[in-house]
Amino acid sequence: MHEKSAGAPEHEPTLSTRAKVEAFSCAGYKHEDIAKYLQIDDKTLRKHYRIELDEAKMNKISQLGGKAYAMALEGNEKMLEFVLKTQARWCAPKPEDEKKSVTDTLLEKLIDKL
Repeated sequence: MHEKSAGAPEHEPTLSTRAKVEAFSCAGYKHEDIAKYLQIDDKTLRKHYRIELDEAKMNKISQLGGKAYAMALEGNEKMLEFVLKTQARWCAPKPEDEKKSVTDTLLEKLIDKL
C-alpha cells in the first residue's frame, strides 16, 4: 500500500481568488502571471480556475454589450449609432440626410432593410 507524501496542502479556491483570477483574465494577464500572483503553479491555476480563465472575458463583453443595447433602446443616439454600425453594418447618413435627426435616419434605414 502506498502512503501519500506529506506535501503542501491542496489549493482551495475562494470567492476572492476566483474574482481576482476573473479580473486578471479580463485584463489580459498571462496565466503564468496570474499563477505567480496567487503563488500557485500554472497547472494548479488551470485545474481550479478553468471556468474563470475560459469564460471571464466573454461574460464581461456580454455584460457590456447588454448595456450598450439598453442605452441604445433608451434613446442614446450615439449608442444607437454605435450598435447599428457594429452589429447591423449600418453606415452614417449622407450629407443630404444631416438635416434629419440621427434617430429618424436610423429608423428609416432599419425600415428599408425590413
